[in-house]
Amino acid sequence: MSEETTESESVESKEPEAEKRPALSFVDQLIQEQLKSNNLVLAPRVEPEPEEDEEDDEDDWELTPEELAELAELEAEFEAEAQAEAEEEAAVEVVVEV
Repeated sequence: MSEETTESESVESKEPEAEKRPALSFVDQLIQEQLKSNNLVLAPRVEPEPEEDEEDDEDDWELTPEELAELAELEAEFEAEAQAEAEEEAAVEVVVEV
């Protein structure tokens, strides 16, 4: 008989707990069901954009002969300026040492 009493007491103790909790809204119930089944979708599916061919990217970086000549001139000017600055710094160091 003690077992029967225990079972009936446990059923009675569960009922007040359910009454204490506020009822879930319809949406909350759907979310809970989806969470339990791991089917919850939080964002719409986005299809990735197709990637461009790498060959096309390489074509963008090819220089024309005129551009190559201009680049060579700019590099020569830059090196000349760097050399002139280095010579000026060397001359200033010599003057400071004297």
